[in-house]
Amino acid sequence: SACAVSREQPLPTMARAVGRHTGVKAKVIIAITERPCVAFGVTLFLGLVIGALGFAVGGLSIDTEGWETRGTPLADRQMSVIVWSTGQFDLGEGTPLAMGETEGGNRRRARSLLMDEEEISDDSFRMSRRIRGAGEKKPTFSSSFSLKTPPKAKKQNSRALLQNSNNGNVAAYLEPCADPFWPHCSRDDANAVCDDDAWRESRSFHDEYRQTSFMAIFSGSSDLLTPASLHEMCKVEDVVMQLSGYSEHCARSPKPCSGTAPSADAGLANTYFATGDAATRTRCFPPVSINRVLMANLTVNSCDAWVTTTGLSDRLETIRGALAACADSFRLDGAESLPESCAKTGFDPAWVNSGFGVAAPLLTATLVEFPMTGGGVIDWLVGLETKGSLEKSLKSSLWASSYDSKDSALKDTVVDAALNSDMIMASAAVFIVLVLIWAHTGSLLLTFAGMLQVLLAFPSAVFLTTTVFQIKFFPFLNFIGLFVLIGVGADDCFVFFDKWQSAAAKLPRNATATEVASHSYWEATWAMFLTSLTTTAAFLASAITPIAPIRVFSIFMASLIVFDYVYNITIFASCVAFQHEIVRSRDKPSFCFDVFAWVKHRRRGAGDVTSKGQGNLGPGDVTSKVQIEHLEGETKVTNSSGSPPEVFCREKLYPFLHNLRWPLLICTLGLGAAA
Repeated sequence: SACAVSREQPLPTMARAVGRHTGVKAKVIIAITERPCVAFGVTLFLGLVIGALGFAVGGLSIDTEGWETRGTPLADRQMSVIVWSTGQFDLGEGTPLAMGETEGGNRRRARSLLMDEEEISDDSFRMSRRIRGAGEKKPTFSSSFSLKTPPKAKKQNSRALLQNSNNGNVAAYLEPCADPFWPHCSRDDANAVCDDDAWRESRSFHDEYRQTSFMAIFSGSSDLLTPASLHEMCKVEDVVMQLSGYSEHCARSPKPCSGTAPSADAGLANTYFATGDAATRTRCFPPVSINRVLMANLTVNSCDAWVTTTGLSDRLETIRGALAACADSFRLDGAESLPESCAKTGFDPAWVNSGFGVAAPLLTATLVEFPMTGGGVIDWLVGLETKGSLEKSLKSSLWASSYDSKDSALKDTVVDAALNSDMIMASAAVFIVLVLIWAHTGSLLLTFAGMLQVLLAFPSAVFLTTTVFQIKFFPFLNFIGLFVLIGVGADDCFVFFDKWQSAAAKLPRNATATEVASHSYWEATWAMFLTSLTTTAAFLASAITPIAPIRVFSIFMASLIVFDYVYNITIFASCVAFQHEIVRSRDKPSFCFDVFAWVKHRRRGAGDVTSKGQGNLGPGDVTSKVQIEHLEGETKVTNSSGSPPEVFCREKLYPFLHNLRWPLLICTLGLGAAA
């Protein structure tokens, strides 16, 4: 048996020498070559135990926070999570409040404010606070309040509202479709017109949490609170509303409007739909943004009206001062202490950047929500993201845009799809490496052993970092190390195998594994030790960085290299020795141990093999072609030994490169200088 001591050699003793090696070196060679199954099994068992301890004791909690804070879930993805000066926020938490404080670990979710239909004057703004949960002042209602029996409106709004009568009762107040749309109904306001439909519309628009809503953040602007910037913001919002499928997935108002739909802005016109009644239309809710709230209150009927209407700059400056004061109040005491005047000015923490205030009154960032609903929204958004439509629609020269769905499903779906695609490519890379190992060694057994040493190194490195070094932070970046290690591990396999082949070619054809190892094992382990040492040192040099994911990755990669080296000189070496003894004892080549010799044997036929052990005289055999031809009575000396890739490189590639060495050197230096 290949797992047992060869009958041709004496039993190992304590003082036995192997070639020129004695002592520990001789014992290691004997253990690897004369008991390869034992060496393989013991090493594999220890590796599995170490890995199990790493996962069980050290724990493995994968952390992706490093990717989130960098704002790029994947390279060249535009759905970055913005990091404000006060820290990171997440759209999945509701609203990314620029100055948001936390309550019990959860960021506040103050959303948009309700606006009255009246026009904003220079010194008085008609706006009432949206009805929210704890922390916001709620309107008071009479004990007889009921959604089904709304209080009768005391007076009409300043804008003409259509009133339909049925048996003398007020049925609905329909706003003109052409007016800027911003749902508002506050029943504690004596001057408001508020029927059932208007009340439901207002509550639906302001209070309903739509997890699939499309969220966009505009940041990096010099100042968004100017007519030119608001005009650009309006244009961008309108482009989004023009996207194919927007009208199918937008959240619609339950209350119709009357008259002709607005036509100046194509995107807005896309959100109005005809009904059975020629005099009314249904419509999507408008984007929830500072632009739309100001359009409704300043009676800006179209995007172009921001730059064509006179007097808007002065009125915006008045609004700026009021919003800045509210921002300072919010930053100081939170939402609970905001005065009622802030509700009337249109202040919403989601619409201002973290530093906005009286001392720094420039609005440099804001959030826009496009209300969406339905089960197909995320698939629709993913389709647009794949085609680049979302990024293109939000593009502006005045700011940088980032976007996601409110629940982060858009980002997660696209990232998962990209990861799946990347995993396919990574799997293809692994497959290519396996094919190269197989092509070089001709052995399925050695290909399996090479991959096993790489896979076993990963849990062992987890043990070293989490249990021994007590590093509990495990960034997702560490998984990239597995693919790096596949290349490094394959290189170690090539070094060991080629050293073994070279030594075997210099020995008699039936030399035992111990005899071959005495001329190759320690030479190979020393060569791999030097390369592993330099690679480990290179990774450890990166451990001085203060960036935690990179530091941990560097330490983890160094651990991977160390364990890969250990498993190469034990597991892979044992398989090489085991295969050598199997091949030496067989009359015919085997597909599993040397596919090239097996193919040659199949082509030539069994009659060409005349003596035991010559059935495996293929490219992967330890006997060179020089010896083969001598055994067959040939006196011609040739230098064609080795595997097909080795023969190709030696006889075809090397002469070509050697003849062009000087031109190649000059070109390389020239390209380096140009770079």
